[in-house]
Amino acid sequence: MSGIIEEIAIAVAYTIADVIALFGGVFALAVALWFASQTIRREGVRAIGQRYYWCVCPGVVCHETGHALGCVFTGTRISKFVPFRPEGDTLGYVQYEIRPGKWPKIAMFFISTGPVWFGSAVILLLCRLAAGPELFPDFRALAPKAGDSLVVHVERIVAGAGHMFGTVCSPAHWRTPLVPVFAYLAFCIASEITLSPSDLKGMWRGLVAIICAIFVANRIPFISRGLGWCIDTARPVVFALETVLLLVLVADLLILGCVRLIRVIKRRHH
Repeated sequence: MSGIIEEIAIAVAYTIADVIALFGGVFALAVALWFASQTIRREGVRAIGQRYYWCVCPGVVCHETGHALGCVFTGTRISKFVPFRPEGDTLGYVQYEIRPGKWPKIAMFFISTGPVWFGSAVILLLCRLAAGPELFPDFRALAPKAGDSLVVHVERIVAGAGHMFGTVCSPAHWRTPLVPVFAYLAFCIASEITLSPSDLKGMWRGLVAIICAIFVANRIPFISRGLGWCIDTARPVVFALETVLLLVLVADLLILGCVRLIRVIKRRHH
């Protein structure tokens, strides 16, 4: 009996480590982005009213496209795709067919989180077009290895994001006169990359199903070894995504700081 309990405890420990390695940093940053983007949206609406929604229209379209691509990726039928239509707090939406069962729950995870994956990829592309290949640090060399501490993990993400931020902000690295356009599009996407409450609800349902699947896989020796190889292979990709999300979060906070500074200056002049 004690042997069975010990095996289960080991499988649980491996499952927790796997889930944190794949999703922990990404969704900690996604939650932080949600708070930042909601504050930016409030400030924008306070400053120029409903016109703010039209200013960030490209970001809303990118957000909804991320959901739609999640549907395509998982083979989920889309019944209605409205990339941009401001109606109260709803700026756009994707309606899709939800079927019962475990796989649809896992599919909901990828559909709900689609804006994070797609938005990060588009921001990375925009930065690449603006700053050239020097933008990218060596993600494979920087990516934390299995067994590295949380402090090491955070330090490397900060180092990667710092490299990218310095490159993008340096006029010496700008490759095109379209940099202001890329910066505007990146702001729109960054401010709308967040997950809505309904997205978070769908994400958690799917995440629970994924955790259960990983737990079962960790109980089967052959599959467990394959899972470990997959996670080690995915580490540089996950690390790159975490680095981009931190870059986006820093950009959002800087924008928010500038907006509030302008408001303070206006108050003093009035």
